[in-house]
Amino acid sequence: MRTINTSAKFRLDTLFLIHSVVAWASGAFAFLLPHVFEAFMVPHTDTEGWHPGGSEKIVHLVVRLYGAIILAQGFITWTARSVGDGAMRKGLVQTYALMFALTFIALLRAQLTGGMLALNWLNVFMFGALSGFYSWFVFVQPPTVYELPGRTTA
Repeated sequence: MRTINTSAKFRLDTLFLIHSVVAWASGAFAFLLPHVFEAFMVPHTDTEGWHPGGSEKIVHLVVRLYGAIILAQGFITWTARSVGDGAMRKGLVQTYALMFALTFIALLRAQLTGGMLALNWLNVFMFGALSGFYSWFVFVQPPTVYELPGRTTA
């Protein structure tokens, strides 16, 4: 049983690590190049170019703000790998499971109701997978998975 718990703890830390790296890369990408993220959702015509005005600037601002949040999540999950408080780690896992499930639902709804590019299926799949990974730790793993090896909660 101890090996299973240690292995599960390693998997949770690995999930935090992968989440951090992907969040840093995609957050930086969204912050620095918002038009690339917009390409997942809205087709551009040749007349629009890469330097849009009007409502396009608002879309770029929202994507940049979302990129900043994604970057911050990368730092949170990176730090969570060394946090010894099992309740804090559990809270993060539950929060990410809920957040990614809601994001998956919103993206799937948008995809199925039309107007989104086929490329957006990558986002639907990615957020569905993240929801599944974090939900697995919420609903399947024992509570001890949230403690770091060698530490227990009081």
